[in-house]
Amino acid sequence: MNYLSKLIALILLFVAPASAQDWVVYPGRATNEVTGKTYNVGSKRNALAFAIERSSASGSVIECNGKLEGVRIAIGENYRRKEVVRKDPLRITLVAGPDHVSIGSIAWGGKKHPGGAHGLAVEYLELNGVTVDGRFSQSPLAGYMDTQYGDIVFDGVTLLSTKSKTKWGNRSMGRPRSYTVRNCVFLGGGQEHAWYIDDPETFLIFEDNIAMNWRRTMLQVVTRKKPGSAGIFPPAATGNLFIERNEARDCGRDGAHNFTVAGWPNGFVRFKGNRGQSKWGCGLFITYRDFKQGDLLTEDGYQVGRLLLMDNQGIYPNADRDMVGIGGVGKVKIRGGNLRWGFKSGSKAAYDIEWLGQKNGDVVFDGRENPSDWNFHMGDGPIRKNRVTMSKAQVTKLWSGNPGAGDGDSSN
Repeated sequence: MNYLSKLIALILLFVAPASAQDWVVYPGRATNEVTGKTYNVGSKRNALAFAIERSSASGSVIECNGKLEGVRIAIGENYRRKEVVRKDPLRITLVAGPDHVSIGSIAWGGKKHPGGAHGLAVEYLELNGVTVDGRFSQSPLAGYMDTQYGDIVFDGVTLLSTKSKTKWGNRSMGRPRSYTVRNCVFLGGGQEHAWYIDDPETFLIFEDNIAMNWRRTMLQVVTRKKPGSAGIFPPAATGNLFIERNEARDCGRDGAHNFTVAGWPNGFVRFKGNRGQSKWGCGLFITYRDFKQGDLLTEDGYQVGRLLLMDNQGIYPNADRDMVGIGGVGKVKIRGGNLRWGFKSGSKAAYDIEWLGQKNGDVVFDGRENPSDWNFHMGDGPIRKNRVTMSKAQVTKLWSGNPGAGDGDSSN
């Protein structure tokens, strides 16, 4: 073997991924692919929990087959049969095997210890291609309240739920380090939000997902927790929030916008290429300050630092609210073809740039949008095209396509 071949072999030794899986799990049995040993745990033990408890601290891939019970991953006492108890943080990836049917509900987080410290039970958790059967759970995917955990990744996850039993599809409380949600489908609907995520420390990526028949939002993001009196939490929302190419179908029955951002003070929010369609009286997207719970603000006193709104579509034939409401944002940029189809004539404004009376800072748009039936509420804040401030009359003419049409502002 020449020098180059040896070098390539050495590089592959260190960078090549491990075997496809470290564990293969079926109901009642778990096989350690590293040692080749199979454990017949029987019907009295949770095979998935068994494999997770014995997974490598450096990270394990667990192949899931058949219809498996769900798990709760925590640091603390084993007070439930489904509980996974670890002394060291977990790094696990659950993947769908060739005989995969579903996994029951999954919860994670650290248990509070004396003195206010929190154990980090999950350093990294990824669900890849699996189906989660949440039809009998209030929140099939859940991060424990008042705990801190690491990076959470959902890729290609299908959630089965029922409107009568399921309240949230994913309810993430506590403080995750980051959140990534891609290519997921939430079917069956539920009583409130499909995804409800609190206080990511760094970034949140939410893209190419579909949600159907949730009574409130497809995604609600709330940033409200300060580091805390015990100093246990790091600052929140220090990275970016990307909400892109998602589709909300018939969500918002209880009067909600399909996407809500109630706070993202330290980073950039990009809302791009999303589509909302509903027969209910709802809208597409809002940002606002939650005065009851939102206590994290920018230095200028805004709840959201910067926002880009681009290439979104809303089809709401029975709309009873503005399609987009923007309030409490330091810098807003609207560009591309944000389209509103199917609205009743004379319905609420396409854009309300002073949502709930909450003022924004700089609002700029590129002027390429000019649907003939749009109206607009600009409040008292400045609206700029290419950084040039426009009067209300200019905004009305540009956005309505009909000189002299009302802009939705009752004050003029």
